Amino acid sequence: MDYVLSEKRRKVVEAIDRFGVITSVQLERYLKDLGVMTIYRARAQGEELGFVETKAFGRRKVLCITKKGSNFIGRIGSAASAGYSTLQHDLTVNDVIFSLLERYAAQGKDFGFKTERELVQELLLSMSVEQTRKANALRHIAQEVPDFILVNSERRFAFEVELSRKTSARIQKKMNQYKKSLQNGLYDRVFYICKEDAIKKHIQAFASSVGVNISFIMLDDLITGED
Repeated sequence: MDYVLSEKRRKVVEAIDRFGVITSVQLERYLKDLGVMTIYRARAQGEELGFVETKAFGRRKVLCITKKGSNFIGRIGSAASAGYSTLQHDLTVNDVIFSLLERYAAQGKDFGFKTERELVQELLLSMSVEQTRKANALRHIAQEVPDFILVNSERRFAFEVELSRKTSARIQKKMNQYKKSLQNGLYDRVFYICKEDAIKKHIQAFASSVGVNISFIMLDDLITGED
């Protein structure tokens, strides 16, 4: 039994830990089975205990897991990367995950998901101590995993969300990684969700040159954004 948080309140902090950063609206969307007041009280207690902190991002308030909070949950063990430059991307990824899960559920298809934070932790645990101690190891690992994956007993899909144009070298490296991952059966399909058509065409050109099959979805066809 957890004597610090009730079962429901722990579930709220666990959700924040999975995503790292998440808005209140997104949290309520994800935890549909919990009441709004339960979520609100869990957030308040999480902040009081130093497990969660709130940051302003435009008109929105963003909930961020702290290292203390992540260590308490005991799965990932790191604070959220809450730099202003990456917040828009990370919050958009959250919306994309929820939209896809809802669409698949409407088709009678049940998928689970793993966030980038969870994928990075899995990769870290598979590495030797010497490898994890290398300079910028965590940053390099984060560049090797997708933004998230959807998975069930039959399929495993990798997803990247692209809001801006990346360097050619970075895209080339990603295409080579995904070609190898598809050949090795790590993923059944790889999807790129692009904000603009120019971004899509840029990635398509590299995918074609490498000979890797990438599926594309336009961001506007998937989400309308958060109010």
